Order: sequence, then C-alpha cells, then structure tokens
Amino acid sequence: TWQVDVVAQIEQARDKLNTFGVAPGARAGMDWADGHEPPPVGDYVSLAFQPPTRDGSLRRDLRGTDASLHTWRAKIQTNVPGMVTLRATGIASVPQDKEVWLVDPALDRAQNLRDIPHYQFPASGDEATRRLRFLVGSSAAVQQALGRTADRPQRVELLPAVPHPVRTHAALRYQVPEPTQVTLELHDLLGRHVATLVDRRRAEPGTRTYNWTPRAGAVSSGTYMLRLRAGDTTRTRRLVVVR
Repeated sequence: TWQVDVVAQIEQARDKLNTFGVAPGARAGMDWADGHEPPPVGDYVSLAFQPPTRDGSLRRDLRGTDASLHTWRAKIQTNVPGMVTLRATGIASVPQDKEVWLVDPALDRAQNLRDIPHYQFPASGDEATRRLRFLVGSSAAVQQALGRTADRPQRVELLPAVPHPVRTHAALRYQVPEPTQVTLELHDLLGRHVATLVDRRRAEPGTRTYNWTPRAGAVSSGTYMLRLRAGDTTRTRRLVVVR
C-alpha cells in the first residue's frame, strides 16, 4: 500500500485534498477506496482525478496492487490567473523499483517526481481544463508509456504559447535537436526589439519551456513576433498579448 498526496495552489487558492495510490482490494473503477471531489467556491483551484471507466471527479483515487503500470488522469481548473504550483508528497512510500512521473501533454513535458516533486504551469483564470497524467510503474513500463514525450526533436521548433492569447502568464516553448545556445526575443510588427526573454542560454536536446510574466509597463496589448535563435537557425511565431 502506498499513497501520494498532491497539493495544487495559485495565489491564495489551494486544493490540498488530492491522493492517488494503491491499496489491497481496490479496483480501477470507482469503489469504496475512492472519494469525490467537492464543488469549488469563491476564488479556487481544483485538482481532480478522472476514473478510468467512467466520467467523474475524484479527490482520492486508489487502485489495485497488481498492475505493472498505473496511470492517473487529472484535470485542473481555476478562476485565478497566474502560475499553478503542484507539490507531491509521500513519494517515499512508493516502492523504490517504481518510477513516478508527471506528464503535461499541453506543454509536451514529462517530469520525474522523485527528482523534482513540484511542477508549475500558467493559467489564464478562465476555468479552462488543464489535463495532466501521473504515471507509476517499472522503468521499462513508464518509459514505454512516455513514448514520443521522451523522443529527441528532429529540428529546431518554436511551439505555440500556452495559454494563447497571453494575459498574465504564458509558457513559451521551443525544441532543439542538439545542445546549442538559444536566444528568445520579442519584437513588434515593425521589427523593433521589445524584450529579450532568454539571452544566449545553453539548451540541451528536447522541449524547453520559459515561463513568462509580461510586465504591464513594458508590454502592452497587441500583436508581437516571438523570435527564437538556436545556433544558426531562426524561428518566429506571432504572439498576441491581451491586457
């Protein structure tokens, strides 16, 4: 038997009653071991697990002990704009031969929670649903489940910002196929430099994320061009800021 608790927080809003794990006699569907997510009130952030066999929202989702890989699908909603922080505790209760990973499909990111037990992503505060996955299993089973998330990119790419349009926070993502030096800049539509966000930073192969909070005095509402330089390659993408 083991359990991992996950706290979700943004500003002063917090949801701390979230648990996934295994227990003898528990089943993959909804049963005695599970607990329903209460409805949110006021300024809130809500993290809930989705049962694998039906729709629903669970604050506690326990499974049986006999699977080589367990996948918990979680959904996060909030009406507060800013950075959502997830913190996992109780990972030490998971057997050492099991890996514990968080997967964020929206940002194409996968994080080993044994190494870093917290994770952040930007939210616009419009109550849109953000979907994540928690994977627990043997190294081989987890790595197979990660699939394309663990693949090395084939070329330099500047990916769409999340969320977009940008209001208070955004995750700016780019991919590089090999170690290289990257610069990320913001320009107006006339090509004039507005801000340097990443300045000649070394990036390892994979998908990299820069969490951006546009300062009100420096970046006003409008359309901009985001420019990535990675080695000899340049990529641009249109970026809309809404205040």
